[in-house]
Amino acid sequence: NRETIISGGGIASVVNRAMIPLLANGGTTYVRDAQGRYLSLLTDMAGVNLPLFNYFALPGFNDPRTLAAVRTELFTTSFLDQRAVDARLTGRPFALPAGDFVFVAGIESRRERLAQHADSNFTTGGALGFGALAGFPGGARSTRSGFVEAQIPLVNDKMNLPLVHILDLTAAMRVEKINPGGTAKTPKLGLRWLPLDNQFVVRGTWAKGFIAPTIGTLFGPPTANAATVTVPFSVTGGTGSGGAGSPPTFVTGQFFPVIQNSNPNAEASKSESFTAGFVYAPKQIKGLSISVDYYNIKQDKQGGFDFNFIVRDINAKGVNSRFAAGLTFNDSTRITTAATNQITSTNVGQFLAFTDPQGDQKTDGLDISVDYKLQTDSMGYFSVGVNSTVLFNYLFRNTPDDPYAQFARNFTDSANGLATGGNGNLPSYVLKPYVNWAYKDVRVSLSGTYLPSVIAQGSLFAGAQAANNQRADGKAFFIPSYSTIDVSFSYGVPNFGRNWMKGLTLTAGALNVTNKQAPFVPGGGSDQSESNTNKSTYDIIGRQIFLEIKKAF
Repeated sequence: NRETIISGGGIASVVNRAMIPLLANGGTTYVRDAQGRYLSLLTDMAGVNLPLFNYFALPGFNDPRTLAAVRTELFTTSFLDQRAVDARLTGRPFALPAGDFVFVAGIESRRERLAQHADSNFTTGGALGFGALAGFPGGARSTRSGFVEAQIPLVNDKMNLPLVHILDLTAAMRVEKINPGGTAKTPKLGLRWLPLDNQFVVRGTWAKGFIAPTIGTLFGPPTANAATVTVPFSVTGGTGSGGAGSPPTFVTGQFFPVIQNSNPNAEASKSESFTAGFVYAPKQIKGLSISVDYYNIKQDKQGGFDFNFIVRDINAKGVNSRFAAGLTFNDSTRITTAATNQITSTNVGQFLAFTDPQGDQKTDGLDISVDYKLQTDSMGYFSVGVNSTVLFNYLFRNTPDDPYAQFARNFTDSANGLATGGNGNLPSYVLKPYVNWAYKDVRVSLSGTYLPSVIAQGSLFAGAQAANNQRADGKAFFIPSYSTIDVSFSYGVPNFGRNWMKGLTLTAGALNVTNKQAPFVPGGGSDQSESNTNKSTYDIIGRQIFLEIKKAF
């Protein structure tokens, strides 16, 4: 919670009048008071003009009456809070033939509130030295929930059943009543099966999920931005409807000013997931472990605003577009006809958008891990392995009426990533090999990352345009494969009989040893493609040498 009172703040319009000199004789003569001080347009309560205000003056220079007139008290108050109470019960109420029945149950009560208020000086942008502050009434949300989870042993190794060495079941249920938001029931089932012995484990889960909209999504303040969109170039420079050439020439830029509003009726996102896999640790090769897990996840009510889709829909349907009512042109007119290409690069004044995601996505792939550990008496401890993710599909669509777009093996950003806002790089797989060695007080680690090539389709993605307008040749761009290597060396320093040296460790190493440069990534120039590359995926710094001294107490 925060309440701010600024005593001595200023109102921009008042200060502005105090800085404009009072003129006479048709604006040719400065007016002074009896003390010879230049007067301003600002007057006191009696209507008497006050001396000019010098914004850059030292203390004591400005007239006290002028200072008193420009001073005011500014006020804002805001709060965002969450209060929660929960209780849990864990127990082993009875034994089954294969082992103890174990459960945990709990309940929770939670309340969230959000609001912000400001005086008219702030909301109109008149508070001197402050940006315009949008007050909003906010709202509150309450949540009541309960859950129960049980671990149920079905078969143990002492039963001697064929092909069932151990079999365990995990079952859970969570019920939430959210106001506003409705009621959600999210079950989960898990199975662990060891068919022969402890060498081979088969595991799987099925679950449903529920993610309520954030308190900000429901009751937050409006936010403004200029969306990056691809629109017809205006050949007339007009501020009203139309102005595109025939045929139109398309350009990409921040041509779409948007006001995004919260939505107290926003619906929750629901998901369904399935995983299945195995862990194999053969006795013949001690220390080796191989795990493979398949995942399949579906989720609805996803995505933000696909402003490129909105622009294309309005330009194709005109007044018949379901988005047309939110658009105002620069000349304050609105869409009234079904004419095509009414939005251009120069004429959008404002678009009002309300948070209401209608997209859904589904993804599936594999998580793979191979690890080998070796402990020796004379050479120390070794660990060698690789972790990998394999992406089969990452499909998304803006609405249930649209076809799915395939994001896997592609690069997308906010300029072409539909309502996802762009997912950056989604390569077909990622490899992360490693080698670790430890002997007495010495530890050495070598690790790497390999990313295969991906395609940056630009405005070709999902069939948005016939040519990629982010490249002169109109074609897609292939981002090459990329790899980095990191190395570190640690040494536990002997204490040499001094207590203060106990637990002292020195670590030195290098990140991106080969100084691999980030590849060029063409895009809209913001978020995932800022600075002509993808900073979240590629190393934009280059080789880094580091030294660390750590003391454990």
